Amino acid sequence: MALKNKFIVFVLSIAMLIVSLLVTFYLKDKECIVSDEKESLLRQCQDAITEERAPTDFLKFALALRLLKAFDEEYKHESGIHYKDIDQGIHLKMKTCFKTLEEQLFPWISTKPSEVWEHTPKFSNIDTLKNSFIPGSRGIVICSCDRLFDFSTHLIKGIKAFSIDLPIVVAYIGDNDLSPAKQDYLNQLNVSALDVTKFFDDSILKMEGFAVKPFAILAAPFQEVMFLDADTVFIQNPVNFFSDPGYIRTGQLFQKDRALHHWYPKVKLWITDNIPQPFSETLLNTELWQGFTDYQMDSSFLIIDKHRGLYSLLAACKLNANEERKSFYTFYYGDKESFWLGAEMVNESYDFLPLLPGVFGDWLPGEHELLCGRQLMFDREGAPFYFNEAVVWDKTQTHDNRKLMDVPTYYSHHGRWYEPPHLRCIYTKGAKFTPQEKTRLHTVFNMYDHYDIN
Repeated sequence: MALKNKFIVFVLSIAMLIVSLLVTFYLKDKECIVSDEKESLLRQCQDAITEERAPTDFLKFALALRLLKAFDEEYKHESGIHYKDIDQGIHLKMKTCFKTLEEQLFPWISTKPSEVWEHTPKFSNIDTLKNSFIPGSRGIVICSCDRLFDFSTHLIKGIKAFSIDLPIVVAYIGDNDLSPAKQDYLNQLNVSALDVTKFFDDSILKMEGFAVKPFAILAAPFQEVMFLDADTVFIQNPVNFFSDPGYIRTGQLFQKDRALHHWYPKVKLWITDNIPQPFSETLLNTELWQGFTDYQMDSSFLIIDKHRGLYSLLAACKLNANEERKSFYTFYYGDKESFWLGAEMVNESYDFLPLLPGVFGDWLPGEHELLCGRQLMFDREGAPFYFNEAVVWDKTQTHDNRKLMDVPTYYSHHGRWYEPPHLRCIYTKGAKFTPQEKTRLHTVFNMYDHYDIN
């Protein structure tokens, strides 16, 4: 028996020795692989910081940003990982190189105070920007200005009517964009006013109009942001869409735009010239890529988890910066397509609500199959979700001349669009809003009011 036990102990000792040797060989091999990967990434970074890259070299930007993202996700915060780094010098060189690359790509984040931009920088780099997001937090961001203030206050009242308790931030571009009196009024509504120009160097960005949207989302303190245009009007509770399966899966949920053709070859050309290949399955399945429309995304509503989609958002910011948007907006209408194309630039996942917009309103006089009114968005099941362009007939009119629309009875899902002046129409037989939807519409229409605040 004693001899048998000694034999067992001997066998176990040999087995343990073999396992130890195998682990040692594996880790050494792993160290060599990781070191090779680091050296390759370092060489690519060094090439990126020395190459000439004009503001509108979007393909070069995308490739450089993918490098920065890879370093951030794989090596930036490592402390030995699970094995010994055979060359600690490589990691130090990588940190130095990628710090330079980050400053080249996003000079408006870590800028220094100057005579042109007098504010104290909020962030020193992307890490401090990420650390400003409150972990696990959710909030709503609305971009507004003096001209749209009626609409944004109407939207806020509509949101609160759903008993939504998420914090709301209204973003703007300096006091000339939204007056101090209106900022004070928002505070009375328990809504925060956020001047985006105090967060990022506007002497570089020169934010205006559509372009402020991605920067407003980035500046907000929430990890998960629901962004809304000021003239958005909800029929359903929007908070439910934080539980949308597409958002849960990808961390970015977008709304499709209506299907129209104006300059299709041009919009597809931008993708082939500026998005690294191979293209994602999501891109290849878009209506725009398949030739069904020139407009893929409506940015009046979107949800993004900034921990999961940060680099998508940074790429969208790039497309809306001063010099860059002068080029980008010649291919696309404003900021709209920058969010999903930004995600494509850095190869991050996103999802669209599946249904194309329809319309709600009334029949065009003399026509029995031409329904005209506002663009209407739908949830995944086809129920009316929200519409934009507010509840007035013509939002371009001055405040005193804005006339409230009639509460609609009919709506239609996607169809063949016809657009006479100031109208959006679809050839359709239409459907009626349910009594519950009709009640909600009456309620939200009656909430609209003009605020005479200077």
